[in-house]
Amino acid sequence: MIADNSGPVNTGERGHVGHHFNDDTNYVGGDQHVHHYYYAATMHKPVGPQPVTADQIAWLRARFVDPAGLTQAQAQLAGESATVLIAGEPGSGRTTAAQMLLCPKRSQHSSLRMIPVAPATDPGRAVLNDVQVEPGDRLLLDLTDVDRELFDRYQRELPGLREAVQRNDGALVVILPAEHRHWLVPQLQPMRVTLAAPDRRKVLIRHLEAAEIVVDRTVLDTGHWQRHLAHASLSTVAVFAQAVIEASQAPDAGSDRARWLTEASGVFEDHTHTVARVFEKQTDGRARALFLATATLERGPLDAVAAAENILLEVLAHPHDETPHLERPGLIARITSLGASLDQELRVRFAPVGYSSTVMTRFWDDYPDLRPQLAHWIRRVACLPQLSEPDRRRLAERFAAQALRTARPHDLIGAAAQWAEQPQQRMRSLAAAVLSGAALDPRFGWVVRRSLYDWARSTTTSTEVASVTIEVCVQALAPNYPDQAITRLLLLTKHRHLEIAEEAHTALVDLAQDTRFFRRLLVKLTDAESLNVRAFLVSANPERLTDDRTRTRPMIADSAIRARLVAGWRKTMTQAPQQVWAATVHLWLQTHAEDPRREALLDVLIDACGGELDLLGRLYGINRDWAQEAVNPSEHALRQRTATQLHNKIDLTLSGNEADDSRVPEEVSP
Repeated sequence: MIADNSGPVNTGERGHVGHHFNDDTNYVGGDQHVHHYYYAATMHKPVGPQPVTADQIAWLRARFVDPAGLTQAQAQLAGESATVLIAGEPGSGRTTAAQMLLCPKRSQHSSLRMIPVAPATDPGRAVLNDVQVEPGDRLLLDLTDVDRELFDRYQRELPGLREAVQRNDGALVVILPAEHRHWLVPQLQPMRVTLAAPDRRKVLIRHLEAAEIVVDRTVLDTGHWQRHLAHASLSTVAVFAQAVIEASQAPDAGSDRARWLTEASGVFEDHTHTVARVFEKQTDGRARALFLATATLERGPLDAVAAAENILLEVLAHPHDETPHLERPGLIARITSLGASLDQELRVRFAPVGYSSTVMTRFWDDYPDLRPQLAHWIRRVACLPQLSEPDRRRLAERFAAQALRTARPHDLIGAAAQWAEQPQQRMRSLAAAVLSGAALDPRFGWVVRRSLYDWARSTTTSTEVASVTIEVCVQALAPNYPDQAITRLLLLTKHRHLEIAEEAHTALVDLAQDTRFFRRLLVKLTDAESLNVRAFLVSANPERLTDDRTRTRPMIADSAIRARLVAGWRKTMTQAPQQVWAATVHLWLQTHAEDPRREALLDVLIDACGGELDLLGRLYGINRDWAQEAVNPSEHALRQRTATQLHNKIDLTLSGNEADDSRVPEEVSP
């Protein structure tokens, strides 16, 4: 999806993470589900399961209204079990409430992870036993869509997960399916808490106030939208609020709050019958082409709509109109006859919110045999110079909604690949945004992720598509499918074009700033039969490994990370020529020299040798050479201290004696 820096909150829609495909758990945040017909309207960057940063938590909290039962759920989660099972009606805000439970106010916790739901078609596979629980993990398991058989499998394995969560001082929130009352085993019943949706008006007001829109309560009480608002799901309320915000930002918006609310209330309406009447009335092919072009580019410039109509007629090989131009109805008259209007900036608009999506749905459903041609049309229209960046994003998100709704993800993938090949950076950014959203789609995200894998693996992938693949790995896969992101980025580090290989390495290094991601990267690197030496060396930055300024303890103090560093260094020393890794040893020694408290760096290098004389001898030689390369007396003294300490550790390893740190270091001789 193409999205804003935040999604609707207080929604009861479910958080989907797609298929498992050998991933463990996924970092998530925000609202995890957007209806395909809406497809994340008014968005400016990809959405889907996202990592919840401190800023995003603040955004969510500013719009969050406590549902009934939240206090009880907080108490249950804070108890000895560190687990709460959330029940509630669909649309009651369970998903966002679960996120707020895991990232409460005035807490250091600002991120959580979604445990992906196992496919129901794989009954022999463990659903929870393979989940890796790390210290302090805040885990969310959404079971709202599972059937009875799969739910029972989760119940059987839940005790093991709970024990791991407790052991690691974590927290676990499980969202139950609606039918859980008859499925939940007695042992889990005490952990169940039912949430009820908060007042929809309060949710609406909170959204509007967060956007600095103050609406008088009397205005809220008088509109016809009241009857819709009272029974709407909270996701629909969030969409309504966003539509009000957009109405307030229109060029001719004025200051009439009641008018904004009236215009936005179209989100509650079903426009199917209205669209059908207009559609059937327009029997001429050119009129229907304009109808679709207007809907697809709604809020776009008039000139672009005219160009899009002509491109569609060309793609469909529609007979040319021989009528002289001046004898044909004018463009504006034709557009207004379709129920659209023009604003002060000559941008086309349909008054009801959601009308344009209904028009597109009508065409995609009525002409299934034309879907490939419609996809080709969209590819070309997106490149029109008359379109602005927001125009292209809206076009792409509307197309993505139709492609995914009609089970045609390859139409979307093909369009993104073509856009990626364009020379303009804006088109590549559009391709990355489209793929980032589609990669997280609950039904077809796996198809997109597979295409990303194929592109990363292929030796013929262009630099443009490869670069977009890297961006998607960083934007979408790393937060949600970190193992898949690592796999694809590692493949791209071997790309035939050096600039792509370097870009992939840089992406890995940047992502490895996160401790969890770095741990996964080390696992992937060191588990491989043949180590990607360059990726290991550039990722194992000694400064970052020993930095404790932003952490309670440095990365290298983590026993799991340290063990993987030892394994990585050992494979590096045994699989790569010394000249490949000697400079990185120098870097580790220099980092220690600047701060002798970083002794763990030396210990890792020693442990990597495994007591083998050949490796220790090579390490000794590298250490000696580095010490001799000092350019001034002060640097010589620093290097000599580190070199002597490593020398002593090598001697002690060879002799089998225990280290005696109290002895005076000796000068390392040439």
